[in-house]
Amino acid sequence: MIPAFLRAGIHATLLAVIVYGLVSVAKSGRPATRAWLWWLVSAEFAFGWLFVIPIHIPLPRPEHLAAVTERAALAIAETPDGTPVVRQLVTPWVLWIVGGIWLTGFAWHLLTAVLSTLRLRRIARRGTPACEVSQRIVRRMSAETGLSAPPRVLATTELDSPAIYGVLSPILFLPSVFEALTEEEQQMAFVHELAHIRRRDGLLATVPEFAAAVFWFFPVAHWARREWTVQRELACDEEVM
Repeated sequence: MIPAFLRAGIHATLLAVIVYGLVSVAKSGRPATRAWLWWLVSAEFAFGWLFVIPIHIPLPRPEHLAAVTERAALAIAETPDGTPVVRQLVTPWVLWIVGGIWLTGFAWHLLTAVLSTLRLRRIARRGTPACEVSQRIVRRMSAETGLSAPPRVLATTELDSPAIYGVLSPILFLPSVFEALTEEEQQMAFVHELAHIRRRDGLLATVPEFAAAVFWFFPVAHWARREWTVQRELACDEEVM
């Protein structure tokens, strides 16, 4: 399992470097395209360790080494066909410690995500239907953007900005101060939030979040998630322009 994680991390990191190079060269590219590229990097982190291609690198024979310590020499053995390999030097208790540390970090990230979801669920239960003006605008704009059904629109005092919750039956949260905005200002915010629903960002977000949980110890995985989030928001902003 550890070699699989190592290879997946290397493959995903190389892919991140390639994507960063492409994004840096093609600065005029659309945010939606850049978001997809960074999402693919996260997907490699999230699932690449399940479908890795083994890479075998032959090791030199001991007699070919100019200087080798006794411990290093003992670490090298030969397979029946004469191919030099490295013996397993990691003891089981070390693997248990490493596995326990990884599992602790993984569980912490999952717990954080679950608590965030539960918080939004509580807000949904306590929320109240938004004003009729907002409801009407959302229904009209949902039809114009091709959504099969408009989201529920709830007003809440527990959030400072509009937010989308849910995948199958999304809910649009509006902060209490939102009703003080003009209809034009509300429309601009609705275009952004409805774009998240149309793009299925709530569902897509599970992959970068899972990747960051699996590789919680690796900064590149968090970098890919952050870049996807930034480009996702820019893609929705682009639809407002």
